[in-house]
Amino acid sequence: VQSRYGPILFNGDDLYLTATFGSTPMQINGATINNNSGNNNPDAMYYKFNINSPSNLGNISVQRTCYNELTEFSLNGNYDSIIWNFGDPNSTNNSSSIASPLHLFSSSGNFHITATVTCGSNTQIVEKDIVISNEPVLNSVNPISKCETISGSGICSEFDTTNLNSLLIGSQQNVIIEYRNSNGDLISNPLPNPYTNITNGGDTISIKAYFANNPDCFAQTNIQFITLAKPTPPTLTTPQTFSIQQ
Repeated sequence: VQSRYGPILFNGDDLYLTATFGSTPMQINGATINNNSGNNNPDAMYYKFNINSPSNLGNISVQRTCYNELTEFSLNGNYDSIIWNFGDPNSTNNSSSIASPLHLFSSSGNFHITATVTCGSNTQIVEKDIVISNEPVLNSVNPISKCETISGSGICSEFDTTNLNSLLIGSQQNVIIEYRNSNGDLISNPLPNPYTNITNGGDTISIKAYFANNPDCFAQTNIQFITLAKPTPPTLTTPQTFSIQQ
């Protein structure tokens, strides 16, 4: 490819980049391929860039998407002004002009969010679809206690986790449960059965539950696995006298 850079021009806030180039036919397996980019004819590149366009715009960030909670929005990037539309015409205030607004949605459901961003004379629209829903009901579960497997170890490998998911969420459908161990590591769902604690004396497992279509709206609780010390066998400390009668 033979190329030559053209002039760089400014017109107000617009920057123009130009170049000319010519490319030769392609040779593949002895065959010559002529096409628009390989015919030896000159071609030109023309690129326009507005120096006042909104820069480094990221995705819309959303926190707290539970119904009856204030949902917070933000948008990373540099801009002069922003107008939010929450796609919720039944709400008392469906728009905002602050950088990180809060909005209370009028109902649960799907909503189309737009942020119209202005920088100088240039405008850009950023969009995001979100789900607003009730959070799952997450039942509390009583601590599960079991004796240690080996005396003095503080570890039990016999905790029964049968039906634990059902105890936590009942008959609710499309609910995702996440378990994290005492170290904060994500562990399997369902929990291993039997379960073995990793911390001497027992584990506290953190539980997070959310509907599959709305992971940003979740309920949390925890469950304790308590390892009990095995009773110490009695030790005879005084001489014993036995009488054998015939």
